[in-house]
Amino acid sequence: MKNADQLINSPRFGELLENLIYMELLKQNSWSEEKVELLYFRDKYQNEVDIVLERDNHQIIGVEIKASTTINMHDFKGLIKLAEFNPSKFQYGVIFYSGKEILPFSQNEIKLFALPISLFIKPNKKKEDAPKEKS
Repeated sequence: MKNADQLINSPRFGELLENLIYMELLKQNSWSEEKVELLYFRDKYQNEVDIVLERDNHQIIGVEIKASTTINMHDFKGLIKLAEFNPSKFQYGVIFYSGKEILPFSQNEIKLFALPISLFIKPNKKKEDAPKEKS
């Protein structure tokens, strides 16, 4: 791929984005005071959650990554299944997506949110936006 447009339009973009978020979580976990275990969830019906963060107290947070700029309730299916599988441990579910708004969702008592990826990973500044070095 030769440029950002080719990357964004690639059929592999979602997988690359998922790996980027996973690696960023690993990096942040290395210096964070509160350590979490990074897991995943898949049931026998192939419902899955990309990343499950498990705290020392065994509370869990489900994380899904979507390249899409829009989110609907169907996108939360895996997170809802995770919550139903472990209701006493499930705290909330998050979808990181390419949109711009923070969106609350809910299903019964299950707390669900869609968050822009840009809240988690800030794009690098363009070279022309970088502070100038003093000579």
